[in-house]
Amino acid sequence: MIERIFSRKRFLPVVLLMLITMAICMGCKSDAKSKDSTAVVFDGQWIDDNGNKILFLPDEAAYVLETPSGRIGKGAYVAENGQIGFNRFIYDLNVQEDGSISLRRNGSPANEEESLDGAVFRQAEQADIELYDIASLAGTWGNEQGVHLTLDIDAMECKWTSELGLGVGTLFDKFDGRGLLMALDEDGSAIILRSDGTMIIETEEPGFKGTVFSRE
Repeated sequence: MIERIFSRKRFLPVVLLMLITMAICMGCKSDAKSKDSTAVVFDGQWIDDNGNKILFLPDEAAYVLETPSGRIGKGAYVAENGQIGFNRFIYDLNVQEDGSISLRRNGSPANEEESLDGAVFRQAEQADIELYDIASLAGTWGNEQGVHLTLDIDAMECKWTSELGLGVGTLFDKFDGRGLLMALDEDGSAIILRSDGTMIIETEEPGFKGTVFSRE
């Protein structure tokens, strides 16, 4: 009987100590989870070493991306998750010790597919991205190779004629940061409206590649 009494006396403090320790640990885990689940809300314009610019618009749940070539596109920005969507993939926005943002892609793209994986953006002093209205592209355009391109923005269709023949296609914007695309090739061709009012098209298609289109 004496042994049992002493065993219980030793056992109760141990149990109390374990319960207190568990409560403290659970509290620590709860605080850590709360901090980790709170994403940093980015705002303003940022730029990476390659000249890509990104403008965060948290109130619109969107971002605007401008590439060094001048292509501008809009995509989804989920501030509470700290993620953006670009070219069919989700990217995590990771804050570095120096305050920069490192982009990490979820998933592996096909070879040579456009990617922002590993890009590091730093905040710019001021925003200079100007997202144009695609309605301003409506009408007929021509280049020095004799290609005449007509864009019907209301119907999101395009038609072109040249010495090689004629063709029709569709216009689309997947809201994935790549901007307005024209179905000239398998992946679509990006349309770039330049500051001087001319237009270029990112494609390998003969008659379009490396040329400048002006309004007719």
